[in-house]
Amino acid sequence: MIDARLEAAFAAQEAEDAYRLAEGLEEAIGEEFEDAERIRERIDYWAGMSAHLGRRHAITEAEKVLAFSIQETLVRVSAEFSIRKHTTCQTPYFHGHDFYEMIYVWRGRCGQKIMGDKEELSLSEGDLCILTPGMVHAMLPCGAGDVILKIIIPCPLMRRMFQFMEESEGGAQRESSMDFGKRDEDSFFEFLRKNDGIYTFRGAPDVKLQREHLMDSLIHET
Repeated sequence: MIDARLEAAFAAQEAEDAYRLAEGLEEAIGEEFEDAERIRERIDYWAGMSAHLGRRHAITEAEKVLAFSIQETLVRVSAEFSIRKHTTCQTPYFHGHDFYEMIYVWRGRCGQKIMGDKEELSLSEGDLCILTPGMVHAMLPCGAGDVILKIIIPCPLMRRMFQFMEESEGGAQRESSMDFGKRDEDSFFEFLRKNDGIYTFRGAPDVKLQREHLMDSLIHET
């Protein structure tokens, strides 16, 4: 269940992202992307080309951004942990990360395009996926009733988590007993240490409440 505090937090994030995509776009690019000056220059170029083509050949803003992201290598950067709702104003674009990203579908569904894959990756309520650094994907638009959470985990924090899990008593035993659905010879830790990876945990009734409780705690903590 999503309480009033969470609803207010999500509404504030919707308003913040709407502003950043309009009046605060240049500042947002500088904060979130590697090689921000080059991206600004290329966006200005694409905008000029679109205007030059005129109305008869006009393309939508969403098409322009998506095509731009396919041609250019966009890399989001972050040194801080964060958890935010995937807001309804977001335009799909392909990008990679220098961090780990965890995506959780609290309500509704989430669609993603993975660079090089023909099939869309669809996540349903209760599903969760983890993308390791370097994986290139595009989050598809969400509806007003969807609640999709995006969690940024910087690499230094993930390394500390590795160390904690490996040093915890019985950590190896707990890992082997969990059903990650991977091949027997591959441990989950090994998967997380590889770049360009994505792994999906499908929702199940016995873990959905635990995941929701964890997300609720993370949002209120941050």
